[in-house]
Amino acid sequence: MKHSPKVIDKVFWSAYTRYAETQDMTGAEKQRVEQVLSRLFEFGASAPQSVLDAGCNSGAYTLALAMSGFKATGVDFAPGLLSSARRRAAELKVPATFEKMDLDKVFWYADNDFDHAICTSVLHAVKRPEWVLDELHRVLKPGGLLIITLWLDPVKHREAFPEEFTEPAPSSNNPGGLIARARQAAKSLSEGKRRAHYWTPAEIQQLLTRHQFEILQSQGAPLHTVVARRA
Repeated sequence: MKHSPKVIDKVFWSAYTRYAETQDMTGAEKQRVEQVLSRLFEFGASAPQSVLDAGCNSGAYTLALAMSGFKATGVDFAPGLLSSARRRAAELKVPATFEKMDLDKVFWYADNDFDHAICTSVLHAVKRPEWVLDELHRVLKPGGLLIITLWLDPVKHREAFPEEFTEPAPSSNNPGGLIARARQAAKSLSEGKRRAHYWTPAEIQQLLTRHQFEILQSQGAPLHTVVARRA
């Protein structure tokens, strides 16, 4: 069943939020998903074209794409997030595909494999953003759309996703044990990576242009959205 091309309907969101993580149930997350969908349709994408969701997290965008009639594939490196996304897809009977893939290491898709791609709140966090853009260019068909969202302000980013930056207090059963130390080590490693990639709108436009993308639209703050076309 194809849903409204402009806005995912209330039936979908009512069902979806029963299986969503806390961040996906917020009005802000819903608005972000609908904005990306509307940009796809505004700039010429049409179902049932294929769309790659590069860094799909727990699957909100991928599921919304599939519900809108696209052939949607979400990839992420985290098995837990993918399991959650697959569970939601099964519960909602949404024909979305989810696969494990580390954007920093390998894109196993063939050249020109996808009609369009999205990369939402991800590019700032990868180790090799230029590699990721090169690979997105490679797997997109000529003329395919790439929609990127990224945070311009690390403070606003923290406010939007506090669970990514706030370390839970140690439990009474394990106050500072191995698991807590491992979590802190992982957070320390990722924190520097987050700080490394906060671009200005002009900088991200230049980056995309260097990787043979034509900028169609660039707007918004503190979450900036760029619509580009693969040359």
